[in-house]
Formats: sequence, structure tokens, C-alpha cells
Amino acid sequence: MNDHAEQASVLRTGVDARAWCYRHAQRGHSRCRSGSRRTAHAAVIRESTAPLTSSPPWPAIAISPSSHSLDGHHLEPTRHLERSQHYVRPDGLPPVNGYSHAVAFSGRMIAISGQVPLDAEGNLVGADDAQIQTRQVFDNLAAALAAAGAGMRHVVKLTVYLTDLADLAAFRTVRDDYLSPDTPPACSLVQVSGLVNPSFRIEIDALAAI
Repeated sequence: MNDHAEQASVLRTGVDARAWCYRHAQRGHSRCRSGSRRTAHAAVIRESTAPLTSSPPWPAIAISPSSHSLDGHHLEPTRHLERSQHYVRPDGLPPVNGYSHAVAFSGRMIAISGQVPLDAEGNLVGADDAQIQTRQVFDNLAAALAAAGAGMRHVVKLTVYLTDLADLAAFRTVRDDYLSPDTPPACSLVQVSGLVNPSFRIEIDALAAI
């Protein structure tokens, strides 16, 4: 491919003109001096904002630029985008109590195994107290999230298992101490006939995104 054809290809595909100019500057091409570089870069911007006549054969992807350019110069870091959107109560859906009907998210996903009311030594906490057991479960969730570089604010989905629905109020009381009421995660809560240890009254697993 000659230089003119390659430059035309750059403009058609929206490839960064700086990268094209960098390659050609290494070969001694004078057209990539600063004045021409600005012109080429402007052309790429104009071309990339023009409507496409047909869809490309590859899926659209979003790329976050690195903190350095090809020639090693530092670039301004990109701002972190909001990783999740909480649709607490969309139109037409029933009222909620501490959860969102839907959560959309992106980023690194973290799956937390079901946490039970055991302390770091494996001892049962709150044998006959649903609220104490629930607090230990949330403490365990927080510790697991922290190990993966996340926190409770990153939780997008909870699944709660109760052996007795009479413990629902205790669960909600403790949950509200750990999760923001403005951006609650999606949640499923089910009653089960029993957990792996007959003394467990609650188990919770979680999905988070950062």
C-alpha cells in the first residue's frame, strides 16, 4: 500500500492519525510534521463523526486510552465512568423494600460465595439470634469484597437464603446498615428448608462490579 492509499485508509477507518504519523515519522516522512499532523488529526475527527452508510462487520467496542502516547508523552488519564445504574422502581413495577428491580453494570465482575454466620476461626456467631447471624454474614461479605478490591457499594446483586421468614425483619434491619438506600442492589430472597449447618438461619451470596 502506498502512502496516499494508507493515509486514505486511516481517514476511512478512524485510526488515530497520531499513530499513523508516528510510524511515518520514523521513516522520515516530512508530511507528519506538526502542522500536517494537526490537519490529519482534524480530518480523522471529521471523518469519525460522519454517519456510516452501513454497519461494520465487527461489534462496536469502547476503548479507554492508555496514560501514555506512542512517543512516551504523558496523557491526561481518562475519568472513571459510573459502573452501575440502578433502576429501583421502573414504571409499572411494584414497590420495593431495600432493593432495585434492575441494575445495569459494567467493569470487573466479582462473585462472592454464599457467606454464613461463622467468624474467622469457623465458630458459629449468634446461635439463636437472627440479627447477630445476619450481621456476621454481612461482615463476611464485606471482608470477601475487600479482598477482591471492592466494597459493599459495588454490590449489584444479592441472593438471600432464610430458613425462617420470621427472620425477614432482622435481615432488613442489618442490611440497611451496610447498603445505601439510594443505590440498592438487585436482590432475590428465598426460604429454604435448611442450610449446610442446622444452626445457620441465613446465608447470602453476592455479585459485585468495579
